[in-house]
Amino acid sequence: MGKKLPLPDAVIAATAIEMNAQLLSNNDKDFSFAVDRFGLKFLNPIDRTELDFFMKENNLAKPVKNLQQTFEKVCSKMHEDDLRRLASTLFNIVNQESKSQILRMAFSLKRKRAE
Repeated sequence: MGKKLPLPDAVIAATAIEMNAQLLSNNDKDFSFAVDRFGLKFLNPIDRTELDFFMKENNLAKPVKNLQQTFEKVCSKMHEDDLRRLASTLFNIVNQESKSQILRMAFSLKRKRAE
């Protein structure tokens, strides 16, 4: 079936697919799976070699700070039907290790919405 995505990339890809939007990213390697398998509209406007050189020369990194807070912020305004479609797409794209993390975040978001 091919490579599955880590959770942060899967959330981004699933959102773009569900919103019928084109994803602009320099992450060809990971997003090509979603392009091939799910029809993600994808464009990389950045030359990867130049970006890698720039990141290395400037000692830059892009750590995920708090995935759950980011997920909740993105999803907080979405209608429940839209969230279900997003979750379904996301579950098909994400790698196995991240599926339990998605479920925990979804239950947490549901609990917060009920409060």
